[in-house]
Amino acid sequence: MYKILYIFVLISFVSVGHAQKSTLLPNVNFRAKELKHSLNSSGDSLLLQSDRTIYSVDIFNQDYDKTVRVEGTEVKIPLEDTPVGRLVVQAKMVDKRILMTLLRHEPYHNKLLAPESTLKTSKIVKLLPALAPRSKTLILPTLIAKKATTQLSIKRAINAKLNFRNFTYTNYTKDRIKINSNANTVASLLNSRLKQNSITNQTFYWTLRVVNNGTRTYKTMKLVNEATALKMIDINKLETTTTEGKLNTLIVWEVYDKTQFMKLQLNNPELLNATSSELFNVIPYFITENFLADN
Repeated sequence: MYKILYIFVLISFVSVGHAQKSTLLPNVNFRAKELKHSLNSSGDSLLLQSDRTIYSVDIFNQDYDKTVRVEGTEVKIPLEDTPVGRLVVQAKMVDKRILMTLLRHEPYHNKLLAPESTLKTSKIVKLLPALAPRSKTLILPTLIAKKATTQLSIKRAINAKLNFRNFTYTNYTKDRIKINSNANTVASLLNSRLKQNSITNQTFYWTLRVVNNGTRTYKTMKLVNEATALKMIDINKLETTTTEGKLNTLIVWEVYDKTQFMKLQLNNPELLNATSSELFNVIPYFITENFLADN
């Protein structure tokens, strides 16, 4: 009886989900009953509510890892930066962890939510060389400030810089979000946090992005390729010129050994504080200027 009910609920959610940006497959276990979990009407935010404290929420798969500190009884988590495919949602309570499955149907289009204000000044950050020599001494990037006289709106500046109109997504297929895919079960995604496959002839970067909207702080960590890292840097430099994004921070490290780095990083959060490493360049490839000013 319970099996038939679960299948019916699953089919119902999938049918509705294809018209939305996301689908949340609920946890029907009686132990998860205390946590109300759903998506908003547009499918771009995760809604969680409980009578007891929710300490944090993890959203992750093989190539993505996001942690949101809650420490409250309810939370609304935006999903705009969550990649297409199957992900695990893990809500941490005081005595249990409740798992759910999230299916993302639409890719993130790198939209920057900024007001239509004018850009009076711009800050140019000089990046360290991508292949900087490994050193035990932390050398921070040189910062250069330059005044700009041209009056440009924030959104126009972003479009001109990143050419979003011509940016298309070609790597996402329906096969990646099939519910019956054996390669994307919840168990395999949990195990994948310790089993990362290396991809040759590519340069990878570990990114730490902190979004501070004044009332809540979101931290996202993920492994990206070089093209994605450069886009994230361009977006960060532009959003820090706005009132809403001036407190946002981005730090990027070049990774030498993707497989071993992911294994150690997931088990040792202090890895990024190392003074030397054979797995990654301890000298950040990029650091947001406001982070340097505050430290």
